Formats: sequence, C-alpha cells, structure tokens
Amino acid sequence: MARGYAPHCYRVQYDVRIESIGKTRMTLKQLQVFLAIAREQNFSSAARRINLSQPTLSEHVAELERELGTRLFARRRGGRTSPTEAGRVF
Repeated sequence: MARGYAPHCYRVQYDVRIESIGKTRMTLKQLQVFLAIAREQNFSSAARRINLSQPTLSEHVAELERELGTRLFARRRGGRTSPTEAGRVF
C-alpha cells in the first residue's frame, strides 16, 4: 500500500494581497537575519552572530514584515523574542 508524501501535514491558511504578488524584494540578508533571530531568540545576540548592528538588524526585520504584511516575531521584555504563528510558518 503506497502512502502519499507527508500524510500528516498541517494546513496553513494565510492572506496574500493580490497587489503584492510579484512585487516583493525579499533579500538573502533578510532571510539570514530572520534565521539568526529565530535561532538566538534575541535581536542583540542575533546581530552579534551575523556581524550587524542591532538597529540594522531591526530594519531588515521591519522591511521583511512590511513586505509579508505580518509580524514574524513577538518581542518580549528582557530582549527575548519568539516567532509568531506566521513566523513559524515562514
């Protein structure tokens, strides 16, 4: 009996704005920043890890969130961050 690939997958529903399709300018640097923050769970630590200033790192995240139309990280007191549901899907 053949089983399909990933039989227990999750369905994720998200909103895509028609006017934004094909107009995103996502960069590899933004993806690098996203991954560093997800791993470090802290903006300052992530900035040090990839040799950027913390304000520059924050700017990259803000641009990415603006392009995607959603917040990717929940910022908490003490500098801790965690991905939002959209961040986990991304």
